Amino acid sequence: MGESIPAKRHGRCPMCRKENIVLTDHHEFLLDKKKGKKIKICEKCHKHFHWYFEYLKRYHNYKYGKFK
Repeated sequence: MGESIPAKRHGRCPMCRKENIVLTDHHEFLLDKKKGKKIKICEKCHKHFHWYFEYLKRYHNYKYGKFK
């Protein structure tokens, strides 16, 4: 027998509302500026969230990440 693989976390994504989907941790510094806040969202929403901020950064001179 091989090593055990931890169970994947399934649930409802709070952004797209899909049921029984694999959820991943996303660290968001807009919600908690010092430590960042972990939210669980699906991989598709994780990518879209990142793409949105890349778009704002590129075309609208928006700066995000850890704030001072």
